[in-house]
Amino acid sequence: MKIALSGGGTGGHAYPALSVAEAIRRVAPDANICYIGTSKGPEAALAARSGLPFLGIPGRSLSRKLSWQTPAALGTLALGLAQAYLALRRTRPDTVLATGGYAAAATVLGAALLGIRIVIQEQNTIPGRTNRWLARFAETVCVTFEESRRFFPIAKVVVTGNPLRAALLEPMPTAEARAALGLDPDRLTVLVLGGSQGARAVNEAVCRAVPLWDGRNYQVLHQTGRRQHEHVLQIAPRRDWYHPQPYLEDMRSAYRASDLVVCRSGSTIAEIAAVGLPSVLIPYPFSFADHQTANARVMAGRQAALLVPESELSGERLASGISQILDNAPKRHAMAQAALSIARPHAAEQIARILLKREAAEPDQAVASGDNA
Repeated sequence: MKIALSGGGTGGHAYPALSVAEAIRRVAPDANICYIGTSKGPEAALAARSGLPFLGIPGRSLSRKLSWQTPAALGTLALGLAQAYLALRRTRPDTVLATGGYAAAATVLGAALLGIRIVIQEQNTIPGRTNRWLARFAETVCVTFEESRRFFPIAKVVVTGNPLRAALLEPMPTAEARAALGLDPDRLTVLVLGGSQGARAVNEAVCRAVPLWDGRNYQVLHQTGRRQHEHVLQIAPRRDWYHPQPYLEDMRSAYRASDLVVCRSGSTIAEIAAVGLPSVLIPYPFSFADHQTANARVMAGRQAALLVPESELSGERLASGISQILDNAPKRHAMAQAALSIARPHAAEQIARILLKREAAEPDQAVASGDNA
């Protein structure tokens, strides 16, 4: 069976697609998989690392408001559609999985023109414009949250959760994880994820919070983002228990070493839930339809996270919120259990089986079962 994956421009679109590819290889080792993504996005390198043939097509944001850039954006979309169409006509996949982004739009349109089966995967509570519009061409829409059903044709929706890399789900002793990262085995550990490029407001709040924890048994592993790393090094206080890193490759160890995560509330929250960690979520305030706040509200509403709007973020607020969780072991444990109750760790395999037609896409049964296992 041949399957084409498409989605990109950000890791939030690429990683779910690659997680499904990993699951397809487990379920059907003889399946033929390729990846269609944007030429300049991270998905090219990620697909190569996963051993997937990659086709790069042009992609560009199309604003909802007309401007002098609109003709160029439409031209780029048309070129991308033409390239995706030709690639699909040449390879003739049985199914296309689209995870969002500009490349996914071109690929889905090309697949629709060729009569190829289409499955869409949505990561956020409030879907992006691309996936909402493309759903009309899809046979099945796999969503992460029950709350997303209302945005799509009800008969097409299956609540699967967000697909995750298998390595993230593998257990690992805390002491071993901390040793792998050079951390103190006995300190309560805060993991800060500023994203691959960095979140300036989050980074600066963390730097202001660190001195407020002097004398406490904490340590901080801080992914600053590559673009923000030098700035953080300039403003961060020097403490032997504060560990700023531009990027963390070994996320399995990072999660297993930690007692709490501080991050934005994009697709990362599926990982936090799956590994069962309490979190402090700081939504990116300019996300489409404020979907990151909606994501965070799902976690906070189920007592798995503390939501701190960026407009209310300060070093003092962050330090206090984290301490209230770390210093209260019963609360920390309850939040961890709440996070696990939200998790759907088998999402990648479920989507893989839908793509391979080894699992019926029955929306009502999927929701009625309430199975998070």
